[in-house]
Amino acid sequence: MTPERRDAISSRDVSIPDVTSTGTAISQDALHALLHAAGGERHVYTDTSSKLFYIQEKLKFSSHSSEAIGAVAAFPQAVVTPLSHTQVVAILRACEAHNLAVITAGAGAMLAADLALLRTNFIIIDFRLMNALTELDVISRTATLQPGLSALAAEALLNADGYTLGAFAALHQHATLGGIAATRLNPQLPVGRRSSDELIIGLTLATAEGTLQVHEGRHGGSAPGLQEIIIGSEGALGVITSVTFRIQPVPQQHVYEEWRFSSFTEGIEALRRCAQNELRPDFMRLFDETATWSRRDVSSREFHIPRSVHCLAVVGYEGKEQDVAVRRRTTTSLMRSNGATRLGEVSESRYGTSGLLPYLSNPMPNTSASEILEATAFWSNIPDLSQLVRIAIERTLTAIGVTGLVTCDLSGASENGASLSFAVVNHHDPEPIRHWAPIRNAAYEAILLAGGSITRNHRLGKDHCNWFERENGRLAIEIFKAIKLRLDPHSRLNPAF
Repeated sequence: MTPERRDAISSRDVSIPDVTSTGTAISQDALHALLHAAGGERHVYTDTSSKLFYIQEKLKFSSHSSEAIGAVAAFPQAVVTPLSHTQVVAILRACEAHNLAVITAGAGAMLAADLALLRTNFIIIDFRLMNALTELDVISRTATLQPGLSALAAEALLNADGYTLGAFAALHQHATLGGIAATRLNPQLPVGRRSSDELIIGLTLATAEGTLQVHEGRHGGSAPGLQEIIIGSEGALGVITSVTFRIQPVPQQHVYEEWRFSSFTEGIEALRRCAQNELRPDFMRLFDETATWSRRDVSSREFHIPRSVHCLAVVGYEGKEQDVAVRRRTTTSLMRSNGATRLGEVSESRYGTSGLLPYLSNPMPNTSASEILEATAFWSNIPDLSQLVRIAIERTLTAIGVTGLVTCDLSGASENGASLSFAVVNHHDPEPIRHWAPIRNAAYEAILLAGGSITRNHRLGKDHCNWFERENGRLAIEIFKAIKLRLDPHSRLNPAF
């Protein structure tokens, strides 16, 4: 028996690539088990369009997606859309019984580089139907939400009651709350505030072995905290079915300004001084010369970046009017004393919690291939790290015979350090997937040489696992594997890990 004919999982037309096969059909026993676990035929999809939709969804942000689809070694045998935590546990147990691996849509596990490595039968759990705000505690200022809810949708629900996620509201429109937790996606907005694993104070984890409840916001000190291990594990330990966040009241005022620096080094020093001041702004981002030039070149008509700008910086404030005014005066003085020139205020819709940071997200949208590398470092190491990584990538591009450029921007500043994002833009690269490994490896070597960390957002995973061991030692990876062995003894979860 197969499920009755229904519309494909996509809400829009799916352009199906020219592939010879989307994998072997799921066995009847496994299909029956999934149908029973997920609550019937309306929650299990085995049609070709639904299966290919997820491959394309995960690859569409990569400009070499057509090559990546051709390199995919396996396609999901089914797509399952559960309604509850109980159903997720039942689905995982069905997969355990029928030797099916599991990837969760929106949990950062199905990356282009990993799809080419899969050599196993697997299903995708799609949380689009688990998209509710289940508890709002305005006294404690916490909100519990389901994993399929996007950051933007969650923000809209909380705004209706006068609250905000704040840090995550400016993330990419496709970022889900489950994905934010599973990939340890750090917020772009706060300066000197909490990171994602501090903003998340509770999780519910489903495994075939049972349910794990983690609530570190209860101020209990009777046992070691497990939340830090789960956040950033990329679905390798279990499936996150709810997330509890700290929330805050919607700010009274939003002010965002653009500034110009003559060099990236000058800008780094200015942002460091601002981040280490008690009266700091809420948002700071600095673009190097190449990043500023590339955005001006492809987007100048829309964003009007002056030709005289060498390095663009964006500074933002949110809060009560009097508090914003005091912090703004202090920051303005610090910026000017470090050589910055104020270009003027910009619209909240471009940078605020209601916007998507439009031209901060994609370095050069009209190029043939681009990838992002991320690192974090102490302030004392950031100038050298930014230079070493750029040189390493540029030399690798030359060695493989590819024309390209490297951009860098700084964000996520704290009192002690900041995060750096490197965009690697290849022009007319005939084999972008094959060339990505040497580029990535050269950059990671440079990051470690400069005293940085390559695990800013994604803690673990195929790209980072070996480097995680390089940074933290063999014992650290063995501890993680021991935990995975207990929660996922047959490695069904995130098979690309």
